[in-house]
Amino acid sequence: MSISAILTLIITIIAAALLISERVRADLIALLIMVVLGLSGLVKPSETFAGFSGTAVMTIVGISIISEGLRQTGVALWLGKWMRRLGGENEINLILVTMLISAGLSMFMNNIAVVGVLFPATMAIARRSGVPASRLLLPLAFGTMLGGMATLLTTSNIIVSGLLKETGIQPFGLLDFLPLGLPIVAVGVLYMLFWGRKMLPNTSSPSVQQHQQLNQRLTQIYQLRKTLCEVVVLPGCPLAGTRLEDSSWAYQTGPKILSIQRHGEVLSLIHL
Repeated sequence: MSISAILTLIITIIAAALLISERVRADLIALLIMVVLGLSGLVKPSETFAGFSGTAVMTIVGISIISEGLRQTGVALWLGKWMRRLGGENEINLILVTMLISAGLSMFMNNIAVVGVLFPATMAIARRSGVPASRLLLPLAFGTMLGGMATLLTTSNIIVSGLLKETGIQPFGLLDFLPLGLPIVAVGVLYMLFWGRKMLPNTSSPSVQQHQQLNQRLTQIYQLRKTLCEVVVLPGCPLAGTRLEDSSWAYQTGPKILSIQRHGEVLSLIHL
């Protein structure tokens, strides 16, 4: 075995170990591998950064930009509310709605972005309906994967299409996968509704202690004790008895007011 093959094998093993340990982000590992391969001379300098000019990479970047635009413009939030209204509280309806919407979005968005968009809405539906979140999150994951196979805009299909174009063969079109992908989506949804639903995990809701541990963990991660504070309005304060919009205090200090409480009871929730 040549030295270059041995070095490549060592780099592959180290990268696999880092990915399994999850101590380093996957994207950072990929960049480190690219740099190491270039500096070691295993690949030519022109080949080191050639992937950034590929059609597959730019297409995935474009899909990610569109996905973020849907989130920031409020389309994702509207979609989550529509899911809650359409699904009701029936488990079968919720599974059907979750799978169909996730499959439909994944036809034109990156799979990871679809899960990121629909995950908060799915968790909210689970809390409101009383259905365990585990029985909705798995259909969300399966629906996303099934829908991604129905069009070109999933990572594996984009890469294969890009390789075909580089070799001089006609690449796949956007809807070339649709004749085979749509029946797979339909079969997958029907299977989950009638048979797969019986095998979904029925994980109980987290206990109060688990909620407290999660709250403490999130408080530490986002440093809420440094950025979140509570202002008490005393009876003799000029702000007592006045509406927030009538007071110039909020506009002068510029805080983001999350809620107004009186005697421990939340009176309103305001997003500024």
